[in-house]
Amino acid sequence: LSVKHLLSAKQYGLVILTAGCLGFFYWLSQQPVFSQLSNPALLADTVHHSGAFGPVIYIAIIATSVVISQIPGAPLAVAAGAIWGPWFAGLYTVLGGFSGALIAYGLGRTLGSSIVQAITGKTFQVSEQINEVHLGWLIFGTRLIPVFSFDLISYAAGMAKLSWSLYAGAT
Repeated sequence: LSVKHLLSAKQYGLVILTAGCLGFFYWLSQQPVFSQLSNPALLADTVHHSGAFGPVIYIAIIATSVVISQIPGAPLAVAAGAIWGPWFAGLYTVLGGFSGALIAYGLGRTLGSSIVQAITGKTFQVSEQINEVHLGWLIFGTRLIPVFSFDLISYAAGMAKLSWSLYAGAT
């Protein structure tokens, strides 16, 4: 069996996207700035040396922090506030978090169920008695409460096959 027969085109694309996120994470972890990402002065210096790509790099770091979960997102947001001020930092943080959430959702939807089934031999399904709109409101509520794992909810929503538009709207 070849890999081509195991994955659909969408799944193959998400595997490449995940590999890209892991590659970016590896590259980032090798940079001196990685150990002090929450230091506003160091992050500001890195962003200023990146010029116009500074916000793009920050958004990619936030998105990666959602997908991989090993980068602390909250200190980054505080550091971004010190760099760009609350409005731009908020915008960049929301864009990065939303992008990462959509990637995690896509991975959960296309690969998560397959992986759970391969490991356990069982399929993952949400009860048909639960209305999809109620799940959307539940996701919306968990986004407002910072104690719930942003990435875990994104992966779970994808595995539950929640519609993309409802998930994106709730997020």
